[in-house]
Amino acid sequence: MATTQNTNTKAQELVAGKKAARLLQASIVKFIGFETVSHTGKLMASTAKARPGIDGLKDIAITQPRYGFMLNYGFEGVKSNGISMKLKATNHLADAIEKSRVLEILADELTEIKAEKVFATIDFKTRG
Repeated sequence: MATTQNTNTKAQELVAGKKAARLLQASIVKFIGFETVSHTGKLMASTAKARPGIDGLKDIAITQPRYGFMLNYGFEGVKSNGISMKLKATNHLADAIEKSRVLEILADELTEIKAEKVFATIDFKTRG
């Protein structure tokens, strides 16, 4: 019984994580479109994927080209062609996470899943 409940909880967490990852990915692409002039290229193919762990959802990983993270955090230095460059941070990742409310949605869903697991394991006895 406990193994079935644990497996069910893991599956539910992964479903919630995948749902949150899809929401986050759409939000990231939207904010990249706001921050950049072009809507084409590898940066628009940024992904967010839910990764499973031993006990359920491990994390949500964001994948994009290196220059996407440079665009997000800013860059100051010498490029490979010897030209000095200073790029202001756009914070499109933080904006995408904040505006999509993905963390709040995921936290609510995971809390509900964990609460169901706790209630299933508690043995309520009546005194009489």
